[in-house]
Amino acid sequence: MLCASRIPGAHGLPPLSVQRLSDRAHVFVDGEPVGVLERDAADVLEAVAVTGAHARLQLLGESMGGVDHGAGLGELRDSPDHG
Repeated sequence: MLCASRIPGAHGLPPLSVQRLSDRAHVFVDGEPVGVLERDAADVLEAVAVTGAHARLQLLGESMGGVDHGAGLGELRDSPDHG
């Protein structure tokens, strides 16, 4: 899934983190890759410079095959209970 937003420029972005991230998100500013955030890591993407009047922030969510039903909803498929 791709989520996008226009953000004001002429300054750096504050550190970026995503709550309830399913698996992984690739982060782009104006189409350029600036980092990757992952679910199980305490990742925070440090400030990224925005030099123009605005920039386009994009998060491309990547699904890595978690369980999508029942009691194991959201768990990884290779977990002991859902092998």
